[in-house]
Amino acid sequence: MKKSMTTTTISQEWMDRFWAKVNKNAPKGCWEWTSYKTWNGYGAMWMLGKLRKTHRISYELAFGEIPQGMQIDHICSNRSCLNPDHLRIATPAENMRHKLRQKNNSSGFKGIYLDKGLGKWRALIMVNKKRYHLGHFSTPELAHAAYCNAAVRLHGDFASSGVAK
Repeated sequence: MKKSMTTTTISQEWMDRFWAKVNKNAPKGCWEWTSYKTWNGYGAMWMLGKLRKTHRISYELAFGEIPQGMQIDHICSNRSCLNPDHLRIATPAENMRHKLRQKNNSSGFKGIYLDKGLGKWRALIMVNKKRYHLGHFSTPELAHAAYCNAAVRLHGDFASSGVAK
């Protein structure tokens, strides 16, 4: 098994530089990265000749190596958060389940869209790459409630209403 680059080969000087770029007084208990962020909002820093995501570095410093093929999920849904208490190991599928609603979502709710043919709101959920129809509803709020109930039942700890916590 490969040793973690983060925990085995970095100097105290590098660690001091890393933590100097973290605001531990951000809202909701987040520790926010204050330096360079990627186009999609993740903190990033050069480490040993490689641009690494800072939440992964923070996780490794707190808990050790990230298993191969696994991702780090932000429980708080804040991509720039480095608080180890807000980070957890996730499979790619689990990480996708915990995703917020898309920015181009016109209903305002994750998993909900207007079925124009029926004039009703349709709720859908994905499980193991398969889409499940949860029903048609007279309001987006009712459809969203159905989605949230199904998400808790089917996605467990990785359920997301689509709204940041």
